[in-house]
Order: sequence, then structure tokens, then C-alpha cells
Amino acid sequence: MSGEAMSLAGARATLDQAQLRATRCRLAVLQVFHAAPQQRLTVDAIAEQLLLQGAWISVPSIYKTVRGLVARQVLEKDWHDSGRSVFWLRGHGAAQEHQIACRCCQRSIAVRDAELARVVGRICDAHGLRLGAAALRIQVICAACQDDPGARRRMAPCASIHRSSFVPEMP
Repeated sequence: MSGEAMSLAGARATLDQAQLRATRCRLAVLQVFHAAPQQRLTVDAIAEQLLLQGAWISVPSIYKTVRGLVARQVLEKDWHDSGRSVFWLRGHGAAQEHQIACRCCQRSIAVRDAELARVVGRICDAHGLRLGAAALRIQVICAACQDDPGARRRMAPCASIHRSSFVPEMP
């Protein structure tokens, strides 16, 4: 069975499990996710993948479909640093991803560390919070931007930080 046929079968199985009708748009969108289940995608990235596959579906139709799949808990949603929503296939985003990012150039690296995920998870659980796609983001200034005198003028503002009265205990 080819990869495309496998992703179509996976898309149909996912829709059956969610008790959703298999529409052309739902099948196409889910095929993109089943082709790369660990990937987090924006709606624009989904549209691009569909165009590469030869399927033209309008961006508003993709938005509507993705919103419906999130509501039925087929897809997960979180916010990307660019302010856009990112989506992934539910159950395939188990590896908690943290980020270290340069405030100037926005270059970032993903950090997947089980112990760090446990500590952050415990803190969130203790305060009734839920981890998102990028649970912890550490902002730094990279070496290239430190040497660039104009880099600090282009620096992204820090997100507002609300400090609570607790200091978490580290294991």
C-alpha cells in the first residue's frame, strides 16, 4: 500500500472514529496530517501541502474544517510565535516541546527533555494550567545578534510576565 493510500485510510479511520462524515475537505486535510503525524502545521502550510498534492481547497474552507476537527478533538491547536494557530493530529504531539529563542532574529531551537517536561507539567498541574505546544519559551540574544549593533532595535518585545507568589521546588 502506498503512502498516499495509507494516509487516506488513516484519514477515513479517524473520521469514522470521530463519527464525522468523510467530506472531500476533511479527507484532504486529514491526509496531510496522516502523512506526517508529528508535524505542527498552520492553515497556510496545510493549503500549501494540498496544492502540492494537486488538491485546491480554499483557505476559508480549510479554516472551517480545521476548527471543526479541533471541536471534535481530532486535532489539537496552539499558538505559534508568529501569532498564528498551529494544529497537529491529536495523540501525536506527546513529546512536549520547549523553545529557546533569540529575541532579535527569532531563530529558535526546540528542546525536548523529559525531566524538564515533568517539572513544568507539575507546576502547571498545581495551578490548574494546561501545557501547550511550546510550553516553555526562554528568550535569549544569540551571538550573531550580540555582535550586530542594530539588532537590539529590531528586538521583539518580551511577552508580559506575571510572577506569582510561588517559587517551584526543583527535584
